[in-house]
Amino acid sequence: GVQTCALPIFYHMALSAVQHCPELRAYYMARKRDIESGKLDLKPQQLIFAVAIKEVRILFAMCRDRRPYIPNYLEMKKAA
Repeated sequence: GVQTCALPIFYHMALSAVQHCPELRAYYMARKRDIESGKLDLKPQQLIFAVAIKEVRILFAMCRDRRPYIPNYLEMKKAA
């Protein structure tokens, strides 16, 4: 079904994002430190899917707001 087709796509999308997007890499590394310190109880694959969910939320917000992706948007918004 759709889920069987979509899961590998989201997984590979997240793997690529962790390698190439500084913001998502920072998110991944922060969650990985939380796992190592015992604050989070996730398996490595679950962590990758957490990145994928974050990407989907970003894509949804871009479509909803009809705006392009703006790196470090939250930091810019806090500074204003």
